[in-house]
Amino acid sequence: MHYVSGVLLVVDVVLLWTLGRSIATEVLSYLGWAIWVTGMVLLILAIQTLRRRGRAPDGRSYVETRALIETGIYGVVRHPMYLGWMLMYGAVLLFNPNLPILAVSALGAASVYLVAREEDGRLVARFGERYRCYMQSVPRMNLLAGLARLARRGRQD
Repeated sequence: MHYVSGVLLVVDVVLLWTLGRSIATEVLSYLGWAIWVTGMVLLILAIQTLRRRGRAPDGRSYVETRALIETGIYGVVRHPMYLGWMLMYGAVLLFNPNLPILAVSALGAASVYLVAREEDGRLVARFGERYRCYMQSVPRMNLLAGLARLARRGRQD
C-alpha cells in the first residue's frame, strides 16, 4: 500500500503540471503552499526523531525502530509522516482544484490512512500494551487534537 500511496502522489503532481490551470485563486495557492510546507515539516521532524531516538539496528533503516517514541512530534500525533503525506495530497488539490486531481488526491489520502491503520496493528504486535496506551492518549493523525492535548497538558503542569 505504501507504493500505491507514493505512486498516487506522483500522479497527482504530474496532473498538477499537465492539466490546465482551473479557477484556482491566488489565495488557494498560498494556502496550498502553507499546507505543503506543513506536510514537509511533519515528514522531516518524524524522520529526524526516528533517526535520533529510534534505536534501529546498525546499518538498518530508521523505520526499523526498536523504541516506542512518545515525545516530540510523536507526542502530538502517532503518525506524523503519514499525516504529512496526506497533507501533500490536499495541497496539490489547492494548487489546481479540478476533478482528476480531486479523484487522485482522495484515493491517495485514503491509501495513506489505510497504511497508518495497518501500522497501528504492526506496532501493537511489536510493543504490546504500551502501544495500546499510547494509542488511547495520542491521536492517529489529528494535528489539531494533538496540539490541543499538549496545550491542556501544559496548563496542568
